[in-house]
Amino acid sequence: KLRDGGFDEETLKTLHRAADWLEEQDKNHNLIVIPLEHYTTDIVIKLIKKYKNLFNIDYFILDTFKESSDSNEEGYREMLKSSVKLYDLIKPACLNVCLIMSMQTSKSSLRNRHLTNMDIGQSKSVVDVFSVSLLCRRVEPDEYKEEKKELKCFRIEGKTKIPFTLDKDKYYLLFFIAKNRFGNTDIYSIVSEVDLSTNKFKDIGYTVVPEDW
Repeated sequence: KLRDGGFDEETLKTLHRAADWLEEQDKNHNLIVIPLEHYTTDIVIKLIKKYKNLFNIDYFILDTFKESSDSNEEGYREMLKSSVKLYDLIKPACLNVCLIMSMQTSKSSLRNRHLTNMDIGQSKSVVDVFSVSLLCRRVEPDEYKEEKKELKCFRIEGKTKIPFTLDKDKYYLLFFIAKNRFGNTDIYSIVSEVDLSTNKFKDIGYTVVPEDW
């Protein structure tokens, strides 16, 4: 609906309510969106310090982590230094806040089924300071039910492991746990059902994607 337009009265009312809600969150500093005309790590560090000190905000999202626009170094070297600077800022001994960052994977990762930190490319060393690293891709057409490389998926109900198949009429993403300081790493992949019209993600189970596919 957002793409096609031509909203009916009910949809327009919903959109206006959503806009009012977003403005209210901003006023209360529950949700603050800050667009950056030019991205540099130093600017991000200043903003995190500012909003932590002024409003005691503990959760920050950086979309997208990349090399600073004013850097003269090779991209991966600059990003490695930036990741260390950001970690030193957010770690328990300093501000003690949570920072979630998105990154782009390398072009070569498009050929891979099983994603690891190696698929970040030359900048893969940035994850050395991460607590958790998740990599994501869509389910390929030949991984659905009754296809050549059908994924065997499971969900847990109580103590029971229940198998399920992927519906060809739905859209799914796979999340690979490439690093996890709090639990298992790279044993299974999370299967998430996605509704792109409402941007909703629902984790529905897990699967194992062999590395040699």
